[in-house]
Amino acid sequence: MNLADTQAKAAALGDYDPPKHRIRLLEHTLPTSSSTLRRSALRHMTEEWNQAWSTSSRGRRFAATLDKSHPRPRLHRFLLDLSRQQASILMQ
Repeated sequence: MNLADTQAKAAALGDYDPPKHRIRLLEHTLPTSSSTLRRSALRHMTEEWNQAWSTSSRGRRFAATLDKSHPRPRLHRFLLDLSRQQASILMQ
């Protein structure tokens, strides 16, 4: 067994190097990237908006009238009735 395997096994068992051998830089938390902060803020705002919308009277009324089926099957049936040229114009 080599040194790396021995140290990995010791670390897995909870044994670790004394403080004088540790790298101090790695003991601090890493800074959060700006993209992670933006994504987290956007997710939080979206959750808040969804909560506000679903509890509002307008949101509840609108949700009751929405057709929740996926649009693809309906669109496909609609496109079958069109000529190729008409479907092309519609998609463009």
